[in-house]
Amino acid sequence: MRLFLMASLAAAAATFAAQADERDAGPENEPVIHAAGYDLVGCAKRSVLWHDLYNLALFERDGGEMIVMEVLHEGEMPDGLPDDWPPKLARTLDEETIAQIDAAFALIQPKSRVEIAYLPKLDRTEMAVDGIALMVLPERATFDAISDMWFGEEPISKGLKAEILGGECALG
Repeated sequence: MRLFLMASLAAAAATFAAQADERDAGPENEPVIHAAGYDLVGCAKRSVLWHDLYNLALFERDGGEMIVMEVLHEGEMPDGLPDDWPPKLARTLDEETIAQIDAAFALIQPKSRVEIAYLPKLDRTEMAVDGIALMVLPERATFDAISDMWFGEEPISKGLKAEILGGECALG
């Protein structure tokens, strides 16, 4: 199953790369590999006890949003999504979409940069890890479900959510 998902992600990355030349000019049609042109909403560091896990930033632009996560943790990484995420994602996403997200998260390594963006004019969510497009899914629901893990009613960290949505950006 995991091999099939990895092949699916590779195919999605190839499709994403091929579509890049066919897109209309304009900021909402750029491949999502950086946060240039987006306005910073806020950022914060996620730490547990004395371990820094990642920096997280939220950006906005022309009705679109992007989450950028820079992994700080240098130890062993989870093999996919955290255990409590799939049941929460299942409230709004189907099993196939959750499996694609899980497979993409399995590729995150120490020091990775993860970008998850919703592009409104294309009405799709894109995810890249270390500049490589891994996931292109239609509609905003995928972005909303993922962003709810940090910014929804039951966030991973209420303090992280408050700092970012409050416009703070203290990563020290």
